[in-house]
Amino acid sequence: MAETEEPEESDEKGESARGLRKLAVRGSVVQFGGYIANYGLRFVSSTVLRSLLFPAAFGVMEIINGVMIGIMQAVIRSDRGDDEVFLNTAWTIHVVRGVILWTVACLIAYPTALITDTPEVAYLIPVATVGVVGLGFHSTAEFTLRRRMQLGRVIMMEVVAQVATVVTTITWATIAPSVWALVAGGLVNVAVKLVWSYYMAAHVGFFNKFAWDKSVRDEIWDFGKWITGSSAVFFASQWGDRLMLVAFLGTEVAGIYATAVMIAEAVSALFDKVIHSVFYPLFSRVGRESIDELRKVFYQTRLRFDALSMSGAGGLLVLGPWVCDLLFDDRYEAAGWMLRVLCIRSACIATFTPAETCLTSLGHSRYGFYQNVVRAIWILVGVPIGYYGWGLVGVIWVTALSGIPPYFVVWPKLRELKILRFDREALSWVFFGVGAAVGYGLLLLLPDADGIRDSLKELIR
Repeated sequence: MAETEEPEESDEKGESARGLRKLAVRGSVVQFGGYIANYGLRFVSSTVLRSLLFPAAFGVMEIINGVMIGIMQAVIRSDRGDDEVFLNTAWTIHVVRGVILWTVACLIAYPTALITDTPEVAYLIPVATVGVVGLGFHSTAEFTLRRRMQLGRVIMMEVVAQVATVVTTITWATIAPSVWALVAGGLVNVAVKLVWSYYMAAHVGFFNKFAWDKSVRDEIWDFGKWITGSSAVFFASQWGDRLMLVAFLGTEVAGIYATAVMIAEAVSALFDKVIHSVFYPLFSRVGRESIDELRKVFYQTRLRFDALSMSGAGGLLVLGPWVCDLLFDDRYEAAGWMLRVLCIRSACIATFTPAETCLTSLGHSRYGFYQNVVRAIWILVGVPIGYYGWGLVGVIWVTALSGIPPYFVVWPKLRELKILRFDREALSWVFFGVGAAVGYGLLLLLPDADGIRDSLKELIR
């Protein structure tokens, strides 16, 4: 009898592994398609707005976005993630957190305006960050669907919200060009997502209500305290360079820099989305069952994504100036060389994020906090040194290399768990080199970007 059971168990495991792979591929395709639609709309919106607005408006918006900064990860990972008491307590914590964040944003608005010498920020930040409160009331139905890797309605929500944002921002900027167009678009985005989240709640069959369970609170706190701490330093690690750039060189240069960042992160942001929406639930599910299986799944799921993300970043490293010349007028010319340098950071992020996500899925959420701390220190110490030593070029290079320190945080733990393979990590950078080579070949064949842009303008007229 034992001899007949063993093949059945093996078949069952094989079937389960195939099912997980199919689920991951399907989820990735849905997420990829949704991201292309979502980012495409946002990119078109940003491109149009950069012709309607002045670069300094985007510099001011960078200050506001820096203030608007994990319950969802705790829900996805927990064994109780479908329990109503757990979800209601998580939702209650989320609401309270949103109100607290908005209060903090209001308190630091005036000091931020003084530091950056942009008086309008004092009243722009409190208005813009009202959306944080709205996100706090967001239904946990999205978390449930992400946990189940049923992403269709979630992606539709993001696309519809982005359409509403594009219409709002471009219409406002056309009628009355100002940074308020960007603020209004952000608030509309939050409002659409809030309403849509309750449409998803009707599909799931569960509506949140205020509740409090000590055991849930303790579980979320044990897992999420490092994520909460990570959010506290995320401001410095993610936005410190932009705020200091505003302080050193003004909002116009910061706006041009924000343009370069927008394009540099386009490739890595796609795969970051896939990693957190698809890989994280997958790693969590596999990790709960077997660490040995996770060791196999980790690089199996990364192979194709590394090939696409790293080759894309490598290609953009070469084609960056050409892309900026094609999309923007002469006011944004400096964004081209900034983009080229910033692609190094995008490539680093695309490779260390899966490692951090894998550790978080195993309950080691503190590593997200650690990597944000080292990045924050790098930025806060390095940017002033770079500026006073080499000016704007020094700031850009310090920012680009900020993707390196996190490796020294996440890799040792991944090595300890016998998941890390240096030969496989090196392969990722081979993809980067191949992408750069292909980009160089394309650059020799592509026509002059300014000529194409001028021809398109004439065609539109």
